[in-house]
Amino acid sequence: SRTSPGQIEPEARVVLDENGVVTAIDDAAEALLGDRTALGQPLADLATEADRPVVRALLDAVDPNGAALRATAGLRCADGHVVQTVIVAAAIVGAGSAPGVTAFLHDVSRQRSAEQALGATQAVIGAMARAQAPKVALESLVASLGASMGWEVGGYWKLAADDATLHRVLDWSAGEIDAESVTPERYELAGSLSERAITAGAAQWATDLVTGTVLSTTPLADQAGLRSAIAVPITRMGRATGVIGFL
Repeated sequence: SRTSPGQIEPEARVVLDENGVVTAIDDAAEALLGDRTALGQPLADLATEADRPVVRALLDAVDPNGAALRATAGLRCADGHVVQTVIVAAAIVGAGSAPGVTAFLHDVSRQRSAEQALGATQAVIGAMARAQAPKVALESLVASLGASMGWEVGGYWKLAADDATLHRVLDWSAGEIDAESVTPERYELAGSLSERAITAGAAQWATDLVTGTVLSTTPLADQAGLRSAIAVPITRMGRATGVIGFL
C-alpha cells in the first residue's frame, strides 16, 4: 500500500533549480508531500508562513564549495496538513550540471511534537506560577508559544463551572487565518483532546484530526488545512481551569 503523507524514509529527495524552484521529486518525496504538485513551485512556498524565511535562508546559504546545510521547517502537504521536516541541502556540482540544489527531506513530526508538548507544559507551569495577573500572562503566553512552536492559530478556553464545557476567552493567529472562524467559541470537554490533556496534567498532541474530536474544530479549520493540534492544560492551585490550544 502507498505510504501515507508524513510516513517517510530519510532518502526523500527533491531537486531545485538556482531559484529554489522544485524541478524533480522522487517517489519517497512524493509520499511525504502527498503528490507531485510541488513541481514548479519554490520549496520555500511549501513551508508554513512562519518557516518560509528559514527555508529561504537555508537555500541562500548553500555554497557549491561548502558542506551540506540543514534546517527544520514545517512543510505543507498536498492535503493541507503540516509535516515537521529536516531539510538537508547541498549544491549540485559536476561538469555539465545546471546550477541548483539537492534537498533531502526527513519527517521528524513525532519527535518535534513530543518536544513541543513537554516544552509547552513546562512553559505554562512556570509562567502561571509566577503570574500576578493570570489573564495578562495568558495573553502573552498564548502568543509566544504559538509563534515559537510554529502553529497557525490558537487561544485559551476556560472551563465552565459545570466542568463539562469550555468557552473561548482569547484567540491568537500567526497570520491571515481568522482564529475565531476556525476554532469554536464553546465546546464539550468530553471526548476532546483537551480532556486528555487535563486528565494527563500535561500537553497532548494529535494529527490528522477529525472535526469535533480535538478542540471541536469547525469545518473551516479543515478547509484551511489545519489538521494537527496541541492542547495544554492550565491549572490554578492544583485545579484545572482551562486549556491553551493551537492548530
